[in-house]
Amino acid sequence: MLRKYFWLLSLLLLSGCRDAIDLEDRSYVLSAGADAKNFYAAVADAKAASEGKTEYTKTFCAARDTIRESIEAIDLLSDKKLYLGHIKAFILSPDFCRDSAKMAELSDFLRSNTEISKKAEILTASGEISKVIKDSSFFIQNYRENNKDELVGGYSLNAGDFCKAFARGGGFLIPQIDKDGESVCGAAIINDGAFAGFLGKDELRGVLWLKTSGRSVLSVPSGGGFVPVEVKSVRRKFSFSQNENALIIAPEATVRAAAEYGGDTPEAREFLAREAARIIGEEIAKSYEILRNKNADVYGFRRRMEIKNYELYEKAAATPEIWRETFRNAEMRPSVRAKIYSNSV
Repeated sequence: MLRKYFWLLSLLLLSGCRDAIDLEDRSYVLSAGADAKNFYAAVADAKAASEGKTEYTKTFCAARDTIRESIEAIDLLSDKKLYLGHIKAFILSPDFCRDSAKMAELSDFLRSNTEISKKAEILTASGEISKVIKDSSFFIQNYRENNKDELVGGYSLNAGDFCKAFARGGGFLIPQIDKDGESVCGAAIINDGAFAGFLGKDELRGVLWLKTSGRSVLSVPSGGGFVPVEVKSVRRKFSFSQNENALIIAPEATVRAAAEYGGDTPEAREFLAREAARIIGEEIAKSYEILRNKNADVYGFRRRMEIKNYELYEKAAATPEIWRETFRNAEMRPSVRAKIYSNSV
């Protein structure tokens, strides 16, 4: 498998910045990871790669008090100067995410290190980190390319945005990859710098209907079976109001979709559109309830309200403390409309 991606490593190495150290005397970290005890790095040997060897990556492990000290230890173990500028991903274990001090340290390290690209992805994985990171750089390069238009598969968090979200406080999501590092299967919920739980794949999709764009296939019940309906795009707008008891968050989603089959008549397309809208609305509501119960506004509703309704913002969200109380009791009333534009995916 590594031979297949030899051209990729060669391109990465040739595109790097030159300094006083020859390329062949460097080791290139392609991905890194951490669990509760150890820091890991998947390191590529430039000389071995240039000679066409299939085994040119090796995973190193170090257990030191800080990330920086662990990297220095791996630097000594690798016998060559480590270069961090080609890191494609940091993979974090659930235990690491649960440790607020370690998460804060990672944010400080990424923000202060000028060598690491701010585009490097931040991910979490339930599998053994040393195994997952071995092929994670190739996973990122190819999985993202093949799934860039997908709602869930295309969802990512880079190092720059991770640092901003951590410093800002409030809620955000870290995409989770499966134990084999082959696909996005959910997300870790981070709230005010602390781990708050996980979302499954469908629950993540329920959030992303209101956050980002991308394609996704729904299985719509029809005639005792299921019809695949592919959502092509979602347009969203938000309004905020308040009754005597709570803030009302009213997102409106307009969905454009296509049915692979079963949409041959206007009536059939109308039925599929109605059912698709129902499924999306239920996913939105379910995910919202999970996050409201955890008091984690990963949607950015507070910032949206400041723009849309500043008068209400001053009453309900002027400070983070006020917003926490407001969001904990807020009610969501999603409205979803779908249109099947064709019967060809």
